[in-house]
Amino acid sequence: MESLKTGTVEIRQHVETTPTVCKNFVVGSILAEEWQMHDLKRTKGETGSFIVLGQHRVFKFIGHDYVTASALADYTVSSSAVPIDDPELLSYLRERAQKMLGSLIQEIEEGVFDD
Repeated sequence: MESLKTGTVEIRQHVETTPTVCKNFVVGSILAEEWQMHDLKRTKGETGSFIVLGQHRVFKFIGHDYVTASALADYTVSSSAVPIDDPELLSYLRERAQKMLGSLIQEIEEGVFDD
């Protein structure tokens, strides 16, 4: 996944002191709510939610088997979301995201949207 990090993206973030600010994050960054960090570490990413920032989309992984995708320009992350910097947790979450997105791609390739 390192090769996908081609720069930074700007994303809106709601903060308590002002309605919205824009912050730059590295493409491929994984964010999570500060209050969920303990549970994410304890369960190795199997519970809780996290966000992966793509070049054009934001992918939010919720629980064990739920994912949403939003256009980067339309997404506002919460004020308590912070980049994850724990290498072991990052590895678990990247693997979980890749497996989930891989299964979606497989379903599409199997003709789910064919007429």
